[in-house]
Amino acid sequence: MEPRNKESAQVSPAGAGEDVSSGGGINRRTLGALIGIGLLVVVCGVVASGALAGPAADLLGGTDGSAAEGVPNEAFASPINSTALREAHRERLNASGSFTVVEEYKLERTSVDGPSRDYTRTSSFDLGSDQTRVEISTADFQIITYSTGTETYERIERPSGDTQYRIPDEEIGAEPYLDSNMLAELATMEVDHRETDEGHVYTASGVEALTDGFLDADVDSFRSFEFRAVVSDQGVLSAYSFEVELEDSGEILTITQSVEVTEVGSTTVQDPPWLDEARAATE
Repeated sequence: MEPRNKESAQVSPAGAGEDVSSGGGINRRTLGALIGIGLLVVVCGVVASGALAGPAADLLGGTDGSAAEGVPNEAFASPINSTALREAHRERLNASGSFTVVEEYKLERTSVDGPSRDYTRTSSFDLGSDQTRVEISTADFQIITYSTGTETYERIERPSGDTQYRIPDEEIGAEPYLDSNMLAELATMEVDHRETDEGHVYTASGVEALTDGFLDADVDSFRSFEFRAVVSDQGVLSAYSFEVELEDSGEILTITQSVEVTEVGSTTVQDPPWLDEARAATE
């Protein structure tokens, strides 16, 4: 089965001790387990937080009782017009010029030989300068990837103090976060929709709320499912989280994901102090 979104298809950095994706998805070891049971995590939801001001705040504003320009009110109600919302999501984040995405993932297993795994990924995008900084943190190591659009370097840091540099196989960039597949996935769920000060809130609870189209998953393997998303009146998918418990070969897996976007319109990315060292090490 081919991944449906770029985030889930990224190549892991070599020699990191644990395989961790270089691009907005769960780590490849976890991903391999999930592919085996038919679940691919889509990383396109974002949670608006942090201090926003001026136009950036308007882009991720809540519901003010009127539709945003170009986003008709009926697009938010069932049947959800995911095409219109995906276009609005992309346009609004592009218009912000920059943003930072913080993602948290956790996998818990019931087997003794399958320990829990979790990591945090922070991705900062300066669209104007085409600079990107991605930091992945786990209990075992930290990976920092920096890209200018013309060159990309990766720094792997271990608790022992050992440091490794490499040129990653895959490009990094904002595109996976601008194209929100999760807005399309809303159409595969039976969701409750209500308007609040946060925006348009969508919730789903229980396996019965899903169809087999959701994330190309084998829903029969699901034991429980909880989902929440918030779409701003500007059409931005501004909040997304889920928790799913499923069974694979007698083992129970619990997967949780939450994503947050901050510093909308105020993110800056600068050359890291180790850039010359990385260039020299990878010549």
